[in-house]
Amino acid sequence: MDLAQRIQLMDQLGRYLSSNSQELADVKDRAVRQNAWFTNEFVEVAINNIQTEFLQPTLLQQWLENY
Repeated sequence: MDLAQRIQLMDQLGRYLSSNSQELADVKDRAVRQNAWFTNEFVEVAINNIQTEFLQPTLLQQWLENY
């Protein structure tokens, strides 16, 4: 897998995290039920920040330019 494919894969993950998938909703719910430190709000904020601040192709490319 080359670098472009890896960036594309991370972009797909970011798009999945912003989807309304029932499977993702179930995972979020399970995280809240199994760990009292997690609240629905915190889980949503964390996933949103990961998706918007890290899993964007341009951001990934800028980060990788340092390597």
